[in-house]
Amino acid sequence: MCAGAIVNARLARLVLGAWNPDYGACGSAWEIPRDHRLAHRVEVVGGVLAEQCGVRVQEFLAARR
Repeated sequence: MCAGAIVNARLARLVLGAWNPDYGACGSAWEIPRDHRLAHRVEVVGGVLAEQCGVRVQEFLAARR
């Protein structure tokens, strides 16, 4: 859903930290922002501070369980 909103907002670039290999839609499981079938494509820059972001995501999910 977020990837679709990013494309519809016609953002030029998306910078993300942690990839989600199971459910990510911005270069992991799917490639929605760079899908050639869409009218607008977004540059995706991933892995920025990946280790720190991954720890934050894991902490967040652990607290929710």
